[in-house]
Amino acid sequence: MKKSVENVMMAATLPNKNIVSVASKFKIKKEQQIPQILRVGVIGVGLRGNHSYEQTLNKDPQVKILAVSHYDSASEVLAENRAGKEYHKQYAKELSAEYYSDYRSVLSREDIDLIVLMCEPSKAFKLGKECIDAGKHVLRDKPATKNPEDSFELAEYAKQKGKMFLVALPLRFYPVLQDVRNSIRSGQIGDVTTINMGYIWTNGPLQGFTASQDYVDAFGGGDALSAGYHAVDYLNWIVNSKPVSVYAHMDTYFYKEYKELSIEDFGQISIQYENGVIANLITGRCTAKRAGINWLDISGTAGTIDVRDFRSNFESDPLVRLGHSIVEAAISKNYNDIATGYEAAMTGAILKYALRSSQTFSEQKVSIDWSVK
Repeated sequence: MKKSVENVMMAATLPNKNIVSVASKFKIKKEQQIPQILRVGVIGVGLRGNHSYEQTLNKDPQVKILAVSHYDSASEVLAENRAGKEYHKQYAKELSAEYYSDYRSVLSREDIDLIVLMCEPSKAFKLGKECIDAGKHVLRDKPATKNPEDSFELAEYAKQKGKMFLVALPLRFYPVLQDVRNSIRSGQIGDVTTINMGYIWTNGPLQGFTASQDYVDAFGGGDALSAGYHAVDYLNWIVNSKPVSVYAHMDTYFYKEYKELSIEDFGQISIQYENGVIANLITGRCTAKRAGINWLDISGTAGTIDVRDFRSNFESDPLVRLGHSIVEAAISKNYNDIATGYEAAMTGAILKYALRSSQTFSEQKVSIDWSVK
């Protein structure tokens, strides 16, 4: 026993450089450990699957996409018409994944942790529950569901089952936009009073896309709501307060076929928050043949923030950053900066009020019995 005590005392009196050396070796050893792999399945391969987040995840060394499944949807029919009947199998091959004609075969695999669910929003609630019941985390594109109430319920259901309902919204991962949020949170410009934001997609309409009543029924709106989903989520994220009222004007300015179906392609949305912030957003998709048009002007009691072309000026790829965060969230079960189903529900509710405001030419008081969690 005496010898053991002497050894401990001797170790305690070693020079600091030796202790640092031991610690450094331990750190290197830990870093060399094989990282945990996130095993992914994909359900739905249509126009949306052609540019969706499984491709972002596939670039991450901690991700292995194991399975891709066909899902009978309007967008998949369009993809088949454009690329042929073997489109789904070819897409799976490109991802080095196994192809299944029945999505339930993907859900039955015990070696899959997360499902990238690329179906229409109108079908996301039912399929999302099936994924969670099969023991999988769920990653959705926007809108998470057609109705915001369904997003909230799906988030609650995932929470009860110990799973995660993630929504991929890349604006949160643009470095300059993260810096803006940090500046606001640290009080560098005092209390925020007003925000003016532009988030406009260009080069429309989306290649291969044809507006139809099926699209309206599945998605609930047009490009002002679609692009607006990204922007409103970002506004909610940086303001960090409940919305109290919404006023909006949305219309069809660029696409004749949208007009025939009463689908909006452009609009202006004003949101007043409980903490007094007023945010004004211009959003949608236009036919301009150029890079996207975007800006952010923020006024506070002690300063201002002015950002131009935030989607063009960045050193690190926001989608890569998003992919890393999805992996970390699913493995650690910590959302970090990823949008939750609860936050998606709030964003969807604001846009629902915006559409109603535009239709009735009136301000809409936000009245919901759930909040961002």
